[in-house]
Amino acid sequence: MNVLMLSCKKASSLIEKRSVSNLTLVDGFQLRMHLSMCKICKAYESQTKFIDQALSRQLSSTNEAENIAAKSLSKEFKDKIIIELDKSS
Repeated sequence: MNVLMLSCKKASSLIEKRSVSNLTLVDGFQLRMHLSMCKICKAYESQTKFIDQALSRQLSSTNEAENIAAKSLSKEFKDKIIIELDKSS
């Protein structure tokens, strides 16, 4: 595939990755380009944001101890998530 144009699979992977870490400049640019042309991935991005916001609201309505435990993932666990996201793209 063209260097500037991502596949939808790669774009969805970058959308998920962006929610847990920063994207590289190249990945961010490629994702913006893809989202400007692909209405399906743009809808996926909107749905992902909606789900993330709903989960955040749900977590904030639980008691404080559960809220802190759910939000504080270890750096090691976050790194594992990022590695797995990189593998899938």
